[in-house]
Amino acid sequence: MFGTYKPNPNVYLGAVKMLNARPADVMLVAAHAYEVDGARAVGLRTAYVFRSEEFGPGKGEDPGNTSRFDLVTSSFVELADRLKLYVLTGAPVTNRSIGTRAKPCLRQATLLSPSPVQLPSIWHPSPDTWL
Repeated sequence: MFGTYKPNPNVYLGAVKMLNARPADVMLVAAHAYEVDGARAVGLRTAYVFRSEEFGPGKGEDPGNTSRFDLVTSSFVELADRLKLYVLTGAPVTNRSIGTRAKPCLRQATLLSPSPVQLPSIWHPSPDTWL
């Protein structure tokens, strides 16, 4: 599609352009640190999902210092739960804000963006529709 592969910046920026968005309003989720680093280098938000058994029992990738990622989880279910917490409560979704609670706010969300973004109706589920 873009004539190249991650971590080439054209891949990330091409996807952002297709979404008609700004890099800071898009999050790349990946299980390989080099892909997440490439996204971060062009201004995307990042989520790293650690797969502890990727190369066999107890042999996951060594991503190094993960503080450079906006969000680090050990599964996609955990990632969904953390993003759900944000949508339902308005609490920032970062590694430094886990457990933050706020009043429910379903009509606007920023997903780590400094300015509110009105989300499409599909992003406004009732709490019982989540995993």
